[in-house]
Amino acid sequence: GAAARIQLNDKFATVEEVGAFILAERASKRQELQNVLTTALKVDGETKMGLVSDIKQELRKVNALKINYTTRVGDYRQNIN
Repeated sequence: GAAARIQLNDKFATVEEVGAFILAERASKRQELQNVLTTALKVDGETKMGLVSDIKQELRKVNALKINYTTRVGDYRQNIN
């Protein structure tokens, strides 16, 4: 379809499910790793920033503040203006 979708690992999800997913993933890791995890967002170039902002809000609620963004494949130097 044409609508934006959120995928958490191998399942489609809603914005509201993001926080619970992060908490479950964090809990499944060894104690010493739980506070150093980074959330990776792979965002399609056609995705509206409103959806990304909504996801970031959910991540803030569960204190998942380290975020890595990926938006396109290729050499990073292609993105420099």
